[in-house]
Amino acid sequence: MVRAEQHHNAHVLDLRSLEEARAALASLGLPAAQAEADSEKLQFRSVALERVAPEALAAIRALAGRLGETPVVHERAGRALLSGSLEALRRLAAQLPEHPPAAGLARELQACLREEHRPLRWGRRSLDFGRRIYVMGILNCTPDSFYPGSRLSGAETALEAARAMIVSGADILDVGGESTRPGSDPVAIEEELARVIPVITGIRRQSDVLLSIDTRKVEVAREALRAGADIVNDVSALRGNRPLAELIARSGVPVVLMHMRGEPKTMQAHPHYENTIAEIAAELRGSVDFAFEAGIEAGRIIIDPGIGFGKRVRDNLLIIKRLRAFRSLGFPVMIGLSRKSFLGEVTGEPVEGRLAATVAGNALAMLNGADIVRVHDVREAVETARLVEAVREAEAG
Repeated sequence: MVRAEQHHNAHVLDLRSLEEARAALASLGLPAAQAEADSEKLQFRSVALERVAPEALAAIRALAGRLGETPVVHERAGRALLSGSLEALRRLAAQLPEHPPAAGLARELQACLREEHRPLRWGRRSLDFGRRIYVMGILNCTPDSFYPGSRLSGAETALEAARAMIVSGADILDVGGESTRPGSDPVAIEEELARVIPVITGIRRQSDVLLSIDTRKVEVAREALRAGADIVNDVSALRGNRPLAELIARSGVPVVLMHMRGEPKTMQAHPHYENTIAEIAAELRGSVDFAFEAGIEAGRIIIDPGIGFGKRVRDNLLIIKRLRAFRSLGFPVMIGLSRKSFLGEVTGEPVEGRLAATVAGNALAMLNGADIVRVHDVREAVETARLVEAVREAEAG
């Protein structure tokens, strides 16, 4: 008689967070304290470093060699790859400040290993990114935005759209008076003010919803904040704009720093990247440093990798796929892919037919770490966010 082979039900556990690692350990009956203590050992991370001096690499190697659970260090020509458990890499990062050649890496490495962003609080406002995904509705007070269905002519039309977005569950409304679609021309300050200030004033009379002003101009940002805006969303990431940066610092409001190469007029004229994610991350770090120099606090910064702004189709797809890399900068991440042309390149649909692709793209971005999604279609985005949150909770339970 042939005995049936015994099966052990081997299956892979995709543990994406410390919470899920703790739940997996607790399912074995381990005490809560032990599950908590061992959870970091079940989380594996790989961190890339660039422009690392030989002395710093030598210090990292020596320090890694003294740790009980040794991180693996690969390096060549000033570039390095650190790999190991979250626990081992965090212990490495904690000890780096005591080793001068590598001390400067400590803050960046610690940011890479942070699991969740702290809540963003200013005045009586707050955004708790560890608790939920936020939806930002787009209010284009322009006659030439790339999606005709989003163009709002006049304050009353914009206010009607704002009310509909609020009813649909928008957390933030982003008011813009200058189209930054590929090939667009700048708008005069007076015209941009005339388009956005009545809308912001009108919304604020009716609602306490969070309001963002989408502008690159200090004059527009100043008047928008006076009218009741809560956030400045700058598609140029403050590129050398010291007056705007200093206004934001004085006001104490959050700023969205979005990556863009070139200007809207020319940004899609043959964009090129050798290493898409690394280059965007490095350029965003430069924008963050500029914000710091102007006095903007770290706890007031949100970053946006800028889908469609000086990007090829494959660059946009890589941004969605590797979005967690941008969370490693240590700031909440916003993504704006709603109905954009790369979706049409993939699906063959015109802008009016890209809602399904937008929903799918937002779901992928949320699962890969997006904290805020900027959208034309609020209700669908809100439902997507609630489903993704429910899935994440189910995985952790």
